[in-house]
Amino acid sequence: MPFIISGVRIEIAMAFIIVFVSELAGASSGLGFFISNAQITYRIDNLLAGLIALGLLAALTDQIFVSATKYLFPWVIRNES
Repeated sequence: MPFIISGVRIEIAMAFIIVFVSELAGASSGLGFFISNAQITYRIDNLLAGLIALGLLAALTDQIFVSATKYLFPWVIRNES
């Protein structure tokens, strides 16, 4: 069970990367498009805001997953904060 939980957690991170790259490639809306558009127009403030929002969203999702794992599987010993 711990290996499955670790695998799902890694795949959540990979999903964030894939969605971001997909939005960079051909979307007309979304956070990836916002960051790409900010780069093209040299709006560094928007670029940094988008990157910070993406990082916070990913960190929040990971924290929710870790909390849910601790709640649903209390017997799995984790060395994380």
